[in-house]
Amino acid sequence: MRLRRLNRGLKKRLDAAKGAGWLNKKLKEQDGRCVFCRSKMVHADGRRLTGGKAPTLEHMTPLSRGGEHHWENVAASCARCNGLKAALTADEFRATLAE
Repeated sequence: MRLRRLNRGLKKRLDAAKGAGWLNKKLKEQDGRCVFCRSKMVHADGRRLTGGKAPTLEHMTPLSRGGEHHWENVAASCARCNGLKAALTADEFRATLAE
């Protein structure tokens, strides 16, 4: 039996599902806090804060800079930090926060 290659649409949906699971696991691992600014994004019971900072999955080394979509290269960050970080590495972004 020959296996088919995944089409782009199916691969995108599988990656999105994997990302959602990773976000929830990273939020739990990080006590519901942003990896950069440490602001609270979820309640202790795992519910997302309403009116608070929205959690996103952030690549510590951006894909555009050679990073991989891998468990060890992602962390949960608030949407604000995710947008400000852009294509910087985590260390570069932390240096800009310290200024």
